Amino acid sequence: MLFYSLVFVILAVLAAMFGFEIAATSFAAIGKLGFSIFVAGFVVSLGMHLKRRV
Repeated sequence: MLFYSLVFVILAVLAAMFGFEIAATSFAAIGKLGFSIFVAGFVVSLGMHLKRRV
């Protein structure tokens, strides 16, 4: 998930450099959504791991 977020951010930067504003905005939004899902999954996974060790 983190890899795809980085890919979409890179695509957003490239699209912005070439003047595709709508595509850049869309790629950036998808990248942020993917990163948010990654962080939420990481926090849940970390919480479950800590709960199991106690």
